[in-house]
Amino acid sequence: MLGLMQEWPLLIHKVIDFAAIQHPNQEIVSRTVEGPMHRETYREARARALKVAQRLERDGVKPGDRVATLAWNNYRHLE
Repeated sequence: MLGLMQEWPLLIHKVIDFAAIQHPNQEIVSRTVEGPMHRETYREARARALKVAQRLERDGVKPGDRVATLAWNNYRHLE
């Protein structure tokens, strides 16, 4: 799916990459299910998301495969 204002597909990794490059030290703040607040920067979130992607690749997930997630709306689901 192409966005209305860019020449590239609107993909999650593109959004995270952009945020990590343009706003690397900006904090993402969310509350965990257990109650405390969790803080990490876009740079840190991108690094953790890349680890998840590498693990999925090692497990045999290929581009175009669908992967479902079920999680609370917090940093863990973002990754």
